[in-house]
Amino acid sequence: MIKVSINPEDRKFAGKVFNLTHQDLDGAACSIVLKNAFSSVVVEPIQYYNMNKRLQEMSETVGFFNQYDYIFLTDLNLEAHHCKTFFTMLQVSNYQGEVIIIDHHEDSGFLHDPEKNFFIQPGICAAMLVKEYVSKLANYSFDYLDEFINLVNAHDLWKDESKLFVKAKKLNMLYTFIVDEHQKGAKHGFNSFMQIYHKGIKFNNLSQNDMTIIKASEMDMDREWNELNVDLIPGTKIAMIGVSKKYTNEMCHRILDDVNNDIHVVINYNPRGSAASIRASKNIAGMNLPAVLNTVMPHGGSGGHKLAAGFTFPKVKFNTPWEEKWPIVQTWIDKLAKALVHVYPELKA
Repeated sequence: MIKVSINPEDRKFAGKVFNLTHQDLDGAACSIVLKNAFSSVVVEPIQYYNMNKRLQEMSETVGFFNQYDYIFLTDLNLEAHHCKTFFTMLQVSNYQGEVIIIDHHEDSGFLHDPEKNFFIQPGICAAMLVKEYVSKLANYSFDYLDEFINLVNAHDLWKDESKLFVKAKKLNMLYTFIVDEHQKGAKHGFNSFMQIYHKGIKFNNLSQNDMTIIKASEMDMDREWNELNVDLIPGTKIAMIGVSKKYTNEMCHRILDDVNNDIHVVINYNPRGSAASIRASKNIAGMNLPAVLNTVMPHGGSGGHKLAAGFTFPKVKFNTPWEEKWPIVQTWIDKLAKALVHVYPELKA
């Protein structure tokens, strides 16, 4: 455990924290927990595919890391090349503070080393692990965050059998709306979400505005579902859809959970972007999506969960015209489908 002192003004831990965290609900919850424990926390949300680029930019800013006493890397699914980039930067800048890594992605298991303050524990969300860490540090439970963290856990691990799951999906709708609809962009929306729900959330006390957002999001999602085209990849039990990123989980699982479908993998390509997401049912023994992605896609896969991952298409940028993008997307999805069927013959129709 790191050594900390108490700031007498607010009874939180003293020292400046830099928190690099995943730009999703779990990553935001990690940051909210840290803000409840430390007096000074600067948060930067980041997407997996952009991590190396952003780390390099930080390294080129003289003294960037040295202004912080603690660096928390949370929910980032760090891979070996990320670690090499990051720790080389710290060594070059002669960083004297503490680095704490907290994550739940299986792919980052190689990092687990409590003596170095590196904690990787699959099975629960990263925010729950961060809360456990600061609770031990403070000898204080932060129990007022429990409902919020339990909902984040139910959503991030897609615990659809949980009694909390319906509320968990509504919480993610709030997060998604605030982040995606912010007029200054997603990072500003991420910070707005943290400010609004800085003490967590209690569903019995949701504001009228919160309820309006949830209702509008549900209607929007149902509209997109009713307009959705599900294309089955010939000769396989793999489907392809094209919906906005914010509804990926819901759309994919509606398809996978439909007993009338003989579909076990869904690939969602974002028509407006350069990335795709992939989800698999629990019915294929030994399924490991990132492992297959890492053998097929030039940039590998990310996400760190065996049944859920993401990847980017080579030579496709956010603003690439659709007529140029689609042949590339189709080619790589076909390659991925063939690889999945090869590894998991059950996916052959």
